[in-house]
Amino acid sequence: MADLRSRIEVAKLASELGTTTERLAFLAEHDVEDIRALHTTISTVLHERNEDRITRLAGLAPLLPTAITARIAEHAMGPLVSARFAGAISPDDAAKLAKKLRPAFLSEVAACLDPQRAKTLLSRLPDSLLIDAGRGLREKHEHVSLGRFVAVVNTEVALGVMDGSSGDELLQVGLFTEAADALAAIIDRLPDDRLVEVLQAARARDIYEDAVALLLPSVADERRKRLTDRITAEAETS
Repeated sequence: MADLRSRIEVAKLASELGTTTERLAFLAEHDVEDIRALHTTISTVLHERNEDRITRLAGLAPLLPTAITARIAEHAMGPLVSARFAGAISPDDAAKLAKKLRPAFLSEVAACLDPQRAKTLLSRLPDSLLIDAGRGLREKHEHVSLGRFVAVVNTEVALGVMDGSSGDELLQVGLFTEAADALAAIIDRLPDDRLVEVLQAARARDIYEDAVALLLPSVADERRKRLTDRITAEAETS
């Protein structure tokens, strides 16, 4: 379990730094809490960098047409700076800006937002736009970002984003979803057959026991037993 948790944290850190998990693989040997603390420190430094500049940009926002601001965000700021910019303007102005962004870029911005700020902003946007944004992350296999994204949208949007996904995709997103309550709500809505696909994917990756512990803690004992019994029966007949 500790090994899997460490690898998950390394993948999150790699996503934050815009690098590959392989380049940071050496960190997985360290305690998961140490990796998480390192991630928190780096995230804080990245978010505090150029704070004055972000504040000045936010002050100019009311002077520019929203469509122009959106183009600047996409072509000059990038998702991380755009997320900080969205956090420095009013939620209503941020929502207007978000509606002008391409769904694929919006999903990247949402994944960089502070979770509470993301919920405030995304609640002002139509579900159809959010589903398109989330599917953009899915198509690019951005599982870490997608895990953050589904943690801050409502359950209907999360299910819409993951509709038609494979068991392995659901597994990856579930492992990277940081909000336990959001993950529990999604899992509660998935039929047994879908969860069995997830557990089969976990078994194929040799992380079955850890996946059960990480993904199913809120599942009722009766349902958990029903699911694990199916996996055991399939393993015995394969």
